[in-house]
Amino acid sequence: VNVPTLALFGEQDELIMPTSAAFLKKYVPRANITLLPEGDHELHIRHWRRVGPMVANWFNSNKNAVLQ
Repeated sequence: VNVPTLALFGEQDELIMPTSAAFLKKYVPRANITLLPEGDHELHIRHWRRVGPMVANWFNSNKNAVLQ
């Protein structure tokens, strides 16, 4: 996969292990990976004040590539 990708991982996630970030980076070289130390599996719900701006900033920085 060679497209801009945003991946947010919670270090406390028990369903998708944070170590998956290394695997993702290997196969999605244009991935922007962020690990949230306090995050669990529901980052978008429990940490929306932090995650929302991260997603908006990433999209604004990559919108030309994403919308092609």
